[in-house]
Amino acid sequence: MADLNLSPYSRFQETEVVEKDGNTTFGLWNRPDFLDISKLNKDEVVTVYVDNKYAGKPDVISYDLYDTPKLEWVIIMSNRPRDTVGFPKAGTILKVPSREVVLRGI
Repeated sequence: MADLNLSPYSRFQETEVVEKDGNTTFGLWNRPDFLDISKLNKDEVVTVYVDNKYAGKPDVISYDLYDTPKLEWVIIMSNRPRDTVGFPKAGTILKVPSREVVLRGI
């Protein structure tokens, strides 16, 4: 099986790697528990007001909260938007896992 050299920030860290039709790919994605905000304690959740700096830029939010833009998937997946194009919209309020929760979970 091929070595995929995943980033330590990859959302596929806990996903099974499979061979299919001669190609290396991922199996079903296992959603990390830390993305379910309702299961976290209050002190494990950060509230983010989306102003113009953050509108449509989950990577910038990720950088400001987690010191890397590579965790933008945490911002998106913890809020489960119906449409990710232009997410998040200015004026919205997001709930995201704290830095400590994310670093413990990845």
